[in-house]
Amino acid sequence: MSRFPDPPVGLEQASAEVGTLGGVSPSPVGASHNGMGILEIRRVVEIIENEGIACCVVGAKALRYYGVPRVSVSPQITYLFCCPVARDISLTLIAAKEDWSMCVPTNKVEYVKDLFTTAPHCEIYEDADQIVPTVRSLLHTYPRLRRKDVKFSFFIIPSWEFFMKDFGPSRFEYSSSHIPYPMLDFFAQGLLDTQHWMELEQLIDGMDLDMKWAQANIDFDRPGRIEYAEEKNGRIRNSLENFPNSSPSTLSTKPLDLRARFQRTIDNKEKRIDRFAPKGKFVTQYRKTGSQDPRLKEGRLC
Repeated sequence: MSRFPDPPVGLEQASAEVGTLGGVSPSPVGASHNGMGILEIRRVVEIIENEGIACCVVGAKALRYYGVPRVSVSPQITYLFCCPVARDISLTLIAAKEDWSMCVPTNKVEYVKDLFTTAPHCEIYEDADQIVPTVRSLLHTYPRLRRKDVKFSFFIIPSWEFFMKDFGPSRFEYSSSHIPYPMLDFFAQGLLDTQHWMELEQLIDGMDLDMKWAQANIDFDRPGRIEYAEEKNGRIRNSLENFPNSSPSTLSTKPLDLRARFQRTIDNKEKRIDRFAPKGKFVTQYRKTGSQDPRLKEGRLC
């Protein structure tokens, strides 16, 4: 028996109606569930899994699943700080505010992209504009697709971006909407290994993690982190060849005390709570005192 609540009423029937071929609207309408795109991402998952390929949602949507009420900010704004000439670049490379990030095995990225851009799925999906570079990221280099009939787009992310190893179905869990996400320990480990510091902080606050949990679930001494950082930094620099005036922000290649960093992030949970929030009502910036695991909330769409 699943420990997650049942899917919201009507989700199964509606999902079956999403993604049928033919009859593409000349004017795309909003995505399902008030623009969230729950049914559309389920269809993406179905197409990928039908090929026997492991996949899970990462990024802002995965953080939302774990209790982070994240508001996306256009990467174009971030880019203006690292590239002064961005205003003069006549590109339409702006990330959609509600993009999903679908993570697949690194060696399957091109195969998955081809699934959506060749028959029969090319009747529904097409390439979307790429985004401009963002800080310490390769997102602008990854495939971005959109539906022709609905305002819905998503990235295809190589597992290497978030996870150094062990990517596969045994490390996923499914939401009540039947969308795969990385398990909590796997997600936290990946964010720590790959220096996604802001996302790690948000995950800690969304799930109100403590050091006791970390000691039982996180490997703070995994090998290969420096080599990973060096390789990613090289890829970031190479990806900016068409943006000569940009100043790349890179990962640290020095040995890091990750246990101490995790501890500091936990110790500072209270400091991150809005100073205007009622005193004693919140245990983290996202969690109210006595609140349940956000994954277990009835009727929640994730």
